[in-house]
Amino acid sequence: MAQRNLVAHFDELPWIPMKDLPGFDGADHPGMEGKFFGDIDEGPWFYLVRHSAGTRIPRHTHGGTVTHYLLEGEWDLDGEKVTPGHWHHEIPGTYWGPVISGDQGSMVIAIYDRYPSFVPWKPGDDDWTPPADYWDWAHGRKNEDDATSA
Repeated sequence: MAQRNLVAHFDELPWIPMKDLPGFDGADHPGMEGKFFGDIDEGPWFYLVRHSAGTRIPRHTHGGTVTHYLLEGEWDLDGEKVTPGHWHHEIPGTYWGPVISGDQGSMVIAIYDRYPSFVPWKPGDDDWTPPADYWDWAHGRKNEDDATSA
């Protein structure tokens, strides 16, 4: 296996509108731009994405697994307010959103296991929504039924 090292620095990469960012195939989301760190053909697929205030990303999934980590700002994610430090992991075919950026905008790290392939939701697609206790579970808050387990 050939060795390779990829090196980039934040200040050396331009902010690119999402529709022009490698891996998003023209998916246009006004108010979103990103920096791509990686190799579009072989990976890794690592992005730093910023959203201007009030940016709305529609319900969607990706062609592969994605992990997001919110660095700055707030999101309204499926009706739940999330703040810096929020970690979010999706498997292919899991639809999330809409995501709405807060009044100050936001910045997030997005890491994909393969070419991102933004796939918008359409009627008839899997329309999974989190169960009522999902946010408590996702944020490590135990419900009363879990009080006896440690």
